[in-house]
Amino acid sequence: VLESSKGKLHKWLIKAICFFCGVILLGIATGAILLNRIYDLSGWNLRQSQPSAPNAPITDGAQTDKYISSLLVVVQNAPLSTENAFADMGFIVSFNALDQELTTAALWHGLELKLEDDRTVTVGELYASEGPAALLDAINTTFGLNIASYACTDTSSLAAMIDLLGGISAELTAEEAEYLNRALSGSELRAGEVVLTGTQSMVHAMDEISGEFAFGGLQRSLRLVDSAVLNMRRTATKETMLPLLAKVMGSINSDLDIETVRGFAYEVLKAEEFSIHSLPVPCEGSFEWLEQGDARCLAVDLEANKAALRELIY
Repeated sequence: VLESSKGKLHKWLIKAICFFCGVILLGIATGAILLNRIYDLSGWNLRQSQPSAPNAPITDGAQTDKYISSLLVVVQNAPLSTENAFADMGFIVSFNALDQELTTAALWHGLELKLEDDRTVTVGELYASEGPAALLDAINTTFGLNIASYACTDTSSLAAMIDLLGGISAELTAEEAEYLNRALSGSELRAGEVVLTGTQSMVHAMDEISGEFAFGGLQRSLRLVDSAVLNMRRTATKETMLPLLAKVMGSINSDLDIETVRGFAYEVLKAEEFSIHSLPVPCEGSFEWLEQGDARCLAVDLEANKAALRELIY
């Protein structure tokens, strides 16, 4: 059936695969496997045309466009059909085909971005008021990046995708396990290595209460990303991915580029010396809390975060 319908399904299948690559990275291996098995892309290899020095720095715009694929992923707690929904989680996901490195930056929803008209607005508020394209432009302007595409989903859909995969492994502290047990009826988690359901994963990722770091949710969401990617590279199969793909296709809002999808998914799966690097934004040491009367506000050094992001991605 897939072979006979290949022409009609090609565009939407590719878009769904690329979104899944971005959203908590659960679909990186999925997309590559489906592309290889359904569309027989095993002969296509981006790196056939690459220079012989894989560790050479990527500095100019042409190199960046050719060898680094980047995607903005936004997850909202309200259903995807909700108008003016707040951005609860945001990620910048990039793959460097030269060095076979996957990098993920988790953006705090309260981070203030500078717009071209000198306004400042938070990540969450800009997404709610002007949508993902405006948020993508503001992130590129603020941090000197050239992210080309975005993908959006909601926590309910993402939780369902995680359940179809059998959950996500996580290392919980006693405080984190206690928080999840209080937040979710019937949860009986303990400290140590556990497998979280989709709902548990979402609560864990957005937990700003437990943990010592000021933005604990950012750190937890990045750890879940790492776990999901490594698990997918080990265990993903065509049989387990097909129902997941059907779920993804009905749960996204995106403007993805087809060629980016093919290169991103294929390269991540085939990378032999694959490595993952991550960064919370704002990064540690780049912010301070200031007292303003009875309130506290966060002062963030945007230039320090710009430098950290560019070093991470490029």
